[in-house]
Amino acid sequence: MASTALVLLVVRSLLVVPGGWDIEDWLGWVDAPSDAPGAAMLTLWRQCGVAWLAGLYLALDTLVFIPLYAGLLLAIGTRVAAALARDPNSAADMLPSPRRAAVTRCALTAATIGLVLVDLVENGYGIAHGAPDTIWPLLAVAVIALPLLAPSFVRALRELGPWDWVAGLVLGVGVLALTGASTAACRAPDERHLRIATALGCLAHHGKLLLVMLAVLAVVVGIGLWLFAALLRRGWGDPQRQLRAELRSALGQLLRRCARAADRALQRQRHRRARPALGGDATPDGDRLAARPRRGGFRGRLDAGGGSRERTDRHAARRHARPDARRRALSARVASLARGNRGARTSVASLRRALIMCSPSQAMPRTA
Repeated sequence: MASTALVLLVVRSLLVVPGGWDIEDWLGWVDAPSDAPGAAMLTLWRQCGVAWLAGLYLALDTLVFIPLYAGLLLAIGTRVAAALARDPNSAADMLPSPRRAAVTRCALTAATIGLVLVDLVENGYGIAHGAPDTIWPLLAVAVIALPLLAPSFVRALRELGPWDWVAGLVLGVGVLALTGASTAACRAPDERHLRIATALGCLAHHGKLLLVMLAVLAVVVGIGLWLFAALLRRGWGDPQRQLRAELRSALGQLLRRCARAADRALQRQRHRRARPALGGDATPDGDRLAARPRRGGFRGRLDAGGGSRERTDRHAARRHARPDARRRALSARVASLARGNRGARTSVASLRRALIMCSPSQAMPRTA
């Protein structure tokens, strides 16, 4: 589905005309004899030889993208509805009430059905308005896409009941009526009243956003009710409550880790953008940033500013300031161990190695 959305975005970008208008604006316009922006855009596409891309966009949206997102939302909605219908049962092995199952499924899938119907109305208006340039891309995509996507989409539709279709149709018509009553974008400039026949595509275009929000909200609310065991009956559902509590905890940890990872990525990106702007040693903040050691191993220490190198030199000088005192102390320790325990070869050898590591430039004299 993401790859299909990306292809649609690319095709849509190829249909942009001077002024920034594209095919989505074209679908939401109403032409009149005195003002026909949609016809002007279609003429411009035909002059540039890209009118077939408009048909390709509508064909991909109708025959590929709609079955993909509708099948996904319907599958999730029906599964969640079946799980919610079982929660109020008095025993775990009881089947859910048919009426309860039908009501729950209708509540979770009606918005998706209405969205599909309104989206098909919008695309159908665009295909009819752009004919004949939009017909042959539709046929070409249908030959390829229908054998691949039709079986799964039809399987998802078979799980719906008749009342689900009625509720989706009523919701879609209600959204179109509400859009026509609340917006004047679908009225032609020389007309006072809205003409449904000519403005149907415009109404579907402007009302689709509300149906998208309703469809996603219904699925999210259903998943939330199941996850928080809002309808689960007490008694037999206690183990289910424990399992869902563990699932909520795991999901919370996953979201927190993702949030922390995203926050670290944003901080690194801001740091990379801020370094060239600070200009190294140009400002006091730049000096403090350069003197601050960065993580990243040897390469990070090399990339640090001059302040980091100066601090490294100071540490080196402090480390080698009194090598003779440390060497004498270790030599005395080695001699005492050798005198006290002649057989402790391992301890003496380990201390000799330590002495050599502390002063690599000078060899330690052998002690009796």
